[in-house]
Amino acid sequence: MSSSEAFNLQEEEKFIVIQFPSLLDKETAEKMRNNMQNWLLKPVDVFFFDFKKVLNITQDAIVLITQFQRLLTKNDKHLFSLNLSKSLIDLIREKGLNNVFSPVESTEDGLKKAGLLKTPKKKVKLDVQFINPFIEGACETLKTQAQVSVSPQKPFVKKGPLVENISVAGLISIESKHFKGSIALCFPKKTFLNIYNSMLGEEISELDNEVKDAAAELLNIIYGYAKRIHVDQNKIHMEKAIPTVLSGDNLSLDFKTKAPVLILPFQSSAGPFHIEIFIEDT
Repeated sequence: MSSSEAFNLQEEEKFIVIQFPSLLDKETAEKMRNNMQNWLLKPVDVFFFDFKKVLNITQDAIVLITQFQRLLTKNDKHLFSLNLSKSLIDLIREKGLNNVFSPVESTEDGLKKAGLLKTPKKKVKLDVQFINPFIEGACETLKTQAQVSVSPQKPFVKKGPLVENISVAGLISIESKHFKGSIALCFPKKTFLNIYNSMLGEEISELDNEVKDAAAELLNIIYGYAKRIHVDQNKIHMEKAIPTVLSGDNLSLDFKTKAPVLILPFQSSAGPFHIEIFIEDT
């Protein structure tokens, strides 16, 4: 193909793709100079130079592309390059012009870099897929740590105070790019003492600070178990968190949220307990 070939323009709502001919020499650069002002007047913020057909590029063309990129930057517009061959990429790097040409894999990639194409937030629901890792984690943790057998019961939405008299609760704040929330592991006094005594082979009858800390440890293990499953299987990432512990007679957790709080009840060989959990969009 000769340098007299016209530039091929693909005009879209948000961007323009300008396809170059096979030879970018002095003559082509002059033709490009004559078109630059018209291109700048186009009502778009992103330009893509398509180098798919380009076999050779001269210094004249490189200088003009650099000038065009600077004009775009002054006008708060963007320039990206598509389909650069390895030899052209090497040449651009050698001349230190990577920021001028800004190579991208696709127009979508360029629009994202220009801030014109937002990546949709991943919607995470408080459904079976989300809660099952926490249920599995509770069963596995108590079986392993305390030799306590656990039977999950049917989850339900919390609508008021629960029948169980909760004396110990470990809490963790859940943080993610797409959502936030909390999880609480809640025990009646008798259930928790049975679990603690089974863990350590002791006969403790009262809840001191050391005993209460075990609730945080158990929740931390359950949370870590669920976190690994969500990352590996569901591609949901949750931040590390440090548990806190509440204790007292007839505790009632009041999460400051408009989201539904789900109760995951359990029966166990040590007695009943439950998990409270909610998530909401960030």
